[in-house]
Amino acid sequence: MRRFLLYTCMLFVAYILQSAVFAEILPAAFCPDLFLVLVVHANLTHGEETGLLISIVAGLLVDTGLPPGTGFFTIFYPVVALFVFFFRQSLNLQSRRYQAAFLGCCSLAQTAAMLAVMKLQTPELFASAYLLHVGLGRTLVILFLGPLLLYCLDELEVWSERFGKHGEFHEV
Repeated sequence: MRRFLLYTCMLFVAYILQSAVFAEILPAAFCPDLFLVLVVHANLTHGEETGLLISIVAGLLVDTGLPPGTGFFTIFYPVVALFVFFFRQSLNLQSRRYQAAFLGCCSLAQTAAMLAVMKLQTPELFASAYLLHVGLGRTLVILFLGPLLLYCLDELEVWSERFGKHGEFHEV
C-alpha cells in the first residue's frame, strides 16, 4: 500500500512538473521526460508487474493533454517497461551509468516513434527538424540528469520505508 501511495504521489508531482512548471520555464528541448524516468525506475526496482502498471498509468496521464485518439504514450511507456524487463539482466542495468544510457536510448526511441507517428498522421505538416532538435535535446538532458533522478527516487523510497517503520503510519 505504501508503494502505491508513493508512486501515486510521484506520478502526480511528475504530471504537475511536466505539464505546468517545465512547460512554462524551460524550452521544450530541455524538458526531461519525468514519466520515462519513473517507468524505468519502477521496472528496475519493483519488477515487471509494478512497472507495467506504472507505465500504463503514466501513459494515460500524458495522453490526457493530447488530441483524442492519439494514445501514443499509453502504448509507448508499456513497451519501454517490457524492454526494461527483457534487458535488465543481460545489460546489467543495476549500474547508474547503464541506466542513464538506457534512459537515453529510450528517449531516442521515443523521438523516433513520435516522428514516425507524425509522419503517418500529417505528412504535409511534418516538422522533422524541430522535433529532432527537441528529441535530441531531451535525450541529452536525460543522459545527464538520469542518474541523479534515479538516485533521488531510490532515496525517496528508502526514506518512505524508514518513515513507515519509525514514523506515524504503518500498514495494517
